[in-house]
Amino acid sequence: MQIVANSTSLRMASRTCVRQRAFTLIEMIAVVVVLGIVAAGSIPAFDAIRSAQHAGCAADLERIIITARARAMATATPTGITLSRDGRHITIVELPQDGELRTVQDLFQTPMPAIDLAGSWGGNTVSRFVNGDGTNRGRTIWFNHRAEPQTRDDDGADPTAFMRDALYTLANGDVVRVRRITGAVDRR
Repeated sequence: MQIVANSTSLRMASRTCVRQRAFTLIEMIAVVVVLGIVAAGSIPAFDAIRSAQHAGCAADLERIIITARARAMATATPTGITLSRDGRHITIVELPQDGELRTVQDLFQTPMPAIDLAGSWGGNTVSRFVNGDGTNRGRTIWFNHRAEPQTRDDDGADPTAFMRDALYTLANGDVVRVRRITGAVDRR
């Protein structure tokens, strides 16, 4: 009899060991609801990050234009900001005494690379450009030694004073403006 009792207790013990506890439907629904709440809460955070990137792009573009304007005053050399055709890159250029247009050089006399707006600021680009003559030709805004904005030919010759404010409109709708008379730069 004791052998039979031992075999029965062994069968019962094996059933309890084999039986595994699984998640119930209620537990699964609760997990899905919690994940949904977490996901819904994180979407505004991603929007805030994107918004900060776009604001950063406008601020960076404004800073680059102000830097070129200050450089023109400091060096008494016409200095410009050239926008690439695709609106992704900004290059600071100058027109030294020899009259040959060149990219601004750093302290080590190395040409400064183009600034990649799209790569630096989450894909944001300049979607629309209006120069101080009311067109999008040239795609370069120039500053003279008095920080006055100008348009020029592609080779940097024939300076002409702005007739209107120049506008850089970013893909997100932010606008960086260069004032026609003073050359002051602002965002709106």
